[in-house]
Amino acid sequence: MTDALLAGAVREHWHVEAHHHVRDTTLAKDASKIRTGNTPRAMAILRNLAIALARPTGWTNAAHATDYRKPHPDHALDLIQPGR
Repeated sequence: MTDALLAGAVREHWHVEAHHHVRDTTLAKDASKIRTGNTPRAMAILRNLAIALARPTGWTNAAHATDYRKPHPDHALDLIQPGR
């Protein structure tokens, strides 16, 4: 394995870890009491979607994005339908 490949693998690993950290801390995944059926998977999808939609709209801090959106649920569709 070359140095460049090793560096790329390390970067990718920490990118994934950073994503998990955001889900765990900002979106309180570990505190969730949802444990049965398909609901945990659905919630994971919704958390990932929330993170994915925040970044292209200019938010670089997921905590700030969620704090802004919580009192404005009626603006949620603006994330997927800009200019609505």
